[in-house]
Amino acid sequence: MRFLLFIALVAVLVNSKVFALDCYQCGGDDCNDESTTQVITCPNTGDVFACYTMKYQDGDVTKKQKGCSVKSDTIAACSDVIIPEGTRNVVCEICTEPKCNSSPALALSMLLIPVVLFIRYIMN
Repeated sequence: MRFLLFIALVAVLVNSKVFALDCYQCGGDDCNDESTTQVITCPNTGDVFACYTMKYQDGDVTKKQKGCSVKSDTIAACSDVIIPEGTRNVVCEICTEPKCNSSPALALSMLLIPVVLFIRYIMN
């Protein structure tokens, strides 16, 4: 049983690094309704991608934009993201887990379950 648990943990870790990254994508008012938020797969161009959630100021209203962004150690996060003209960027957050740019209530990492099981295995 312990061996199977270890294999499952390794499979999840390998799976998260090998396959293309899925992120939520929306913009402006569409991000307020989860039924209008789409799931996209980041391009397989050889670059490393991350999911992003950008908050920007449109007049007196703060809006969101979500999607895929190139992740790099040498450039700022979300530097390739274009926001609507006449708006101001407030903050941009990136993450590297599948669909991790969902609403905060749903942003439970897929690795959490295997990690908890692995810790339980070690504690027994």
